Amino acid sequence: MELKGSEKQIKWATSIRKDRIAQWGKSALYPEVEPDILKNTAASWWIAHRSQSIEEIWSAAKAQTSVLVDFSLWTRTDTPTGLTLVGPTRDAVTGEVLEDDGTLPF
Repeated sequence: MELKGSEKQIKWATSIRKDRIAQWGKSALYPEVEPDILKNTAASWWIAHRSQSIEEIWSAAKAQTSVLVDFSLWTRTDTPTGLTLVGPTRDAVTGEVLEDDGTLPF
């Protein structure tokens, strides 16, 4: 699968992914988790997990929620009823944008 990110991230993550798959492939656990791992198309995911073992990846994947909200990408709007944040919601595994303009009222 083609990685997504900046040109620099993709170049670095492609090298990391090749190395990690070679390392993780030695584990008896790998065949079970391979389909889920290979779904990760965000270059940033491969960079962030470059030093983790297959067991750590598997544990994190089982504990991980399916939605990732990066509030640094959200904008704040003060409304008569309070504060509202608006921004993208991403799949925590693939990094794909699920919703461009999710809203969270506070």
